Amino acid sequence: MLKYRESNLVRVGLIGIVLAMLVVAVGLQPERITSWATALRYQAQFREAGGLTEGNDVVMSGMKVGTVSDISLRSGKALVTFTVAGRYRLGQTSTAHIQTGSLLGERELVVIPDGADRLRPTSVIPVSRTSSPYSLTDAVGDLTTNTAGLDTGSLNEALNTLAATLDDVTPQLAPRSTA
Repeated sequence: MLKYRESNLVRVGLIGIVLAMLVVAVGLQPERITSWATALRYQAQFREAGGLTEGNDVVMSGMKVGTVSDISLRSGKALVTFTVAGRYRLGQTSTAHIQTGSLLGERELVVIPDGADRLRPTSVIPVSRTSSPYSLTDAVGDLTTNTAGLDTGSLNEALNTLAATLDDVTPQLAPRSTA
């Protein structure tokens, strides 16, 4: 008589395959497993997400220390959830800033640790200690405000004076020919 039934053999085979795959995965990238297990989760609230997306780097002192894991909307503000490797600690008065991290415009979350007391995991860094990048909409708004208050008559007069001055000075700046 057979000692094992066919269903038990299939179950044992599947468990063996899954365990073998786990051993290979851990063997190929053990640092990912340890960083996942020891990472601390924090949150920061911003006026706007400023192009930040899930998966962007979290940077501290120029080094990647974590990843942005979620961006959601809470009370009209962007709530960014991010992880930081367990060996790095944030203080109670830490700040967070969204900045451009590459020439292609990819954003990164820059965290500046500050404060004697440690920031508890899952704590939220308030809007007062965060900043978003200067956006195109803000730039256009500022341009509109600045040009609205411009006295075009005075500007025209100043440019005419500059042109006349350059015309007077130009002959003196020309190279002299020595014959």
